[in-house]
Amino acid sequence: MNTLTSILLLLLLLIILSAIILGINFQYKSRENFRRLTWGLIIALSLQISVGLLFFTDVLANLPLAFFDILWWSTVLIGLVFGVMDFKKNSTMALIAIVLSIGLAIIGILSLLVGSM
Repeated sequence: MNTLTSILLLLLLLIILSAIILGINFQYKSRENFRRLTWGLIIALSLQISVGLLFFTDVLANLPLAFFDILWWSTVLIGLVFGVMDFKKNSTMALIAIVLSIGLAIIGILSLLVGSM
């Protein structure tokens, strides 16, 4: 395994673990706010999950490159924006959206680096 890949995987694992710990901590502090989901967060999470699934099933490879880039980076930005906006209302789901955005951004940057070789 390449050292750069292992470092990136360890960094991603650290981000995921810290997000889980923060989410559990905030969930226990504010239980009455746990059930409130906004439509923006639901749309952002479903968009992130669908784009991730389409990427790993190789459906996005058939799309034009410009459309793929616009779809990918808009999904990352939408997830980050709604994750930060809804952090006080539902911290657990917002952290999941933020972690998914960071993961999609890392995959997008890696695909750009591999494509430019």
